[in-house]
Amino acid sequence: MTTATEQDILVLQLLEHVTPLIHRYVSQYRHTLNYEDMYQDASIAILRLINAGTPQEELQRYAYVRVRSRIIDRVKYNKRRQAVSLDAPLTDSTPATLADCIPSEYSIDPVRMLVIKERLQEVYAALWRLPPGAGRLKRARAIRAALAIV
Repeated sequence: MTTATEQDILVLQLLEHVTPLIHRYVSQYRHTLNYEDMYQDASIAILRLINAGTPQEELQRYAYVRVRSRIIDRVKYNKRRQAVSLDAPLTDSTPATLADCIPSEYSIDPVRMLVIKERLQEVYAALWRLPPGAGRLKRARAIRAALAIV
């Protein structure tokens, strides 16, 4: 078992060993990787290796392989999960955006809205045409019949 100071020194030595690897991948994938994030991931991976009881003589190789695997996993993950703005155009030739393709539960097709307005006007006209003595039942049936078409 190592003391906290020895462990800190060991972690720093291993980080020095894997830093060129981190630099190489971050420069190669600068649009998907962040140096600070990768350095922190490397630190965590190294601490886990040390705490798992990895043999001292194998620690440098294990750390290098573990950090490289972690970076490759992060590159793959970031490529799959690239964020796309909803306001960005779908193609260069069309002004349509991704937000235009997402149906909204609150939006109504303009043509359907016109049809609904026309039907409601018909309902109101039909209600005014009913004789004054017509009961509630007749009015309710007329309303239901007119709205059933909508």
